[in-house]
Amino acid sequence: MGFSKYGVEAYVLNEVNGVYSLKVESPSLGMYITGMTMRMSKKNDNWWMQPPRHLKFGRYYADVEFDTRTDLWQEMYDAAIAALKEWQRNSGS
Repeated sequence: MGFSKYGVEAYVLNEVNGVYSLKVESPSLGMYITGMTMRMSKKNDNWWMQPPRHLKFGRYYADVEFDTRTDLWQEMYDAAIAALKEWQRNSGS
């Protein structure tokens, strides 16, 4: 495993219809986010990661937002991809 600036770890909690629910955490930042989701993009062959959202007044609102151009987001994405691969390897998918 390479250098980890933020010590991000990710865990797949479950999968329903190709949508994976994850917990992403960085203990060094005191950040623990449950409810991140990943699914295959409809636009290309990449995984699409989304922060948790909730429905309010008929509209979805993000519970937390990230600048996807930052090192933190990239480390979160990489950790999530590693967790997905491990989940798929262990589940026989």
